[in-house]
Amino acid sequence: MAGKDTPAEVAIVTPVFFRNQPASPAVFFNPFAVKINPRTGGDGPVATLNGITASQFAMDARRNFFYLDINNDGLGDTGISGAPAMANTFLNHLWITRCGVSNTGEKDPLSYFANTSLLASRAGYIDNSTAGSVFLKVNPDKFVDASGNYARGILKGQYTYVTDGLTANINNGTNFNGLIIWLDESF
Repeated sequence: MAGKDTPAEVAIVTPVFFRNQPASPAVFFNPFAVKINPRTGGDGPVATLNGITASQFAMDARRNFFYLDINNDGLGDTGISGAPAMANTFLNHLWITRCGVSNTGEKDPLSYFANTSLLASRAGYIDNSTAGSVFLKVNPDKFVDASGNYARGILKGQYTYVTDGLTANINNGTNFNGLIIWLDESF
């Protein structure tokens, strides 16, 4: 007989995501919550651009990164939610140990334009290698804690984009929050 506090009790955790943006956004990812296996990595959807000259469009991860453990189980470092600057969190470990970035205020572990020759060392980034065809790229074996546990959570951050082709100005570009990275080995 199943019931509370019995061996047959089953709990299911299902995250629900809400998109909060205009009916016809300038930039659109579908799906906007992208499921990626952190062990194997992978690519997200190509951004749909509305009213933007594709060859002049560029996007990059910028700031306000936050990881949320879906299971909320505290298992290993992957169970410690927080921002990169918060000591002993999963993202703090990712920045410092997995990506070799000692300044946890830097965007480098998730940035394409910070240094395109180091993309293999990034945890992930918005791939801008083909003009007008930008997509999320997550590198394999980066979202791992000190004990070897792979991420089981949500990564959210702020992205910016330019529509004039001037990537030097991307840090001050238009803010974009319509992309969530959902990390789980079952994907």
